[in-house]
Amino acid sequence: MILIGVSTHKRAKRTLPVWIEKANDCVPRDLVGGLMLACDGADALEFGLQFAQTGWGVKGSETRVGVAANKSRIFASFLENPIYTHLFLFEDDCWPVRPGWIDFYLDHHRRGETEALLFLPDRMYGKVAWSRLLPAGGALLGYEKDGGMMMSLTRKAIEKCGGFHRAFKAARYGGEHSELMRRLKRNGLMPWTYLAPKGCEDYLDGWDYANWRGTLRSQPGYSEWCKDVQTLDVSQLPAGQTKQEAEQGLAIFERVKDDGSVFHHPRWE
Repeated sequence: MILIGVSTHKRAKRTLPVWIEKANDCVPRDLVGGLMLACDGADALEFGLQFAQTGWGVKGSETRVGVAANKSRIFASFLENPIYTHLFLFEDDCWPVRPGWIDFYLDHHRRGETEALLFLPDRMYGKVAWSRLLPAGGALLGYEKDGGMMMSLTRKAIEKCGGFHRAFKAARYGGEHSELMRRLKRNGLMPWTYLAPKGCEDYLDGWDYANWRGTLRSQPGYSEWCKDVQTLDVSQLPAGQTKQEAEQGLAIFERVKDDGSVFHHPRWE
């Protein structure tokens, strides 16, 4: 069974309604054992609790803890329930747009000899640096850069390597997913560090990808969110983080990316 987790902070009022709609259209309930929102901060938690009546589990705190610690609530819930075999962990502004996306990723897990995959749309993260054709069709593509819009992980990956590095508790944004992928690769659970199935952009979409395509303003919820933050253009940083916050996460990543640790327990609280 699958656990789908969505992490949200300041965009909850604009992105979670889109997520609920997409879940109704594109999430097969026979494969998905749980839907969870992790809400970082009082506003996100207050809004997120409204969705508890629609079948979503909700965890969070009124005090902001940062993206890595917030997502770690989802990791912990995954490990607490032995029925879950795979975790799909999303940012709140990334979502499925086509039925079959879970089977698409699961097939690549089964056939691609990897315990973790990302959503890395073709060409968004530069040239393909590594690739592997799969016997029954499809391919895995490896890149030198990555993004944290969505990651899928098996129970084996999480039980062996845990969740995000605890050093990222000091950061509001950035770097935590990259360090986890490096740790998984270092422990033999991935054939390449930043890995995605070819064609993943046919199944998923989101604000970061739309920003790269130049179509961000047409994305669900984005125009309303711009009005919320009272700015004409935040397209360069659609998550709303400041340059200082982004640099803080990258600095932590550079410090811990090769620290040699095998396991970081997902429970931070």
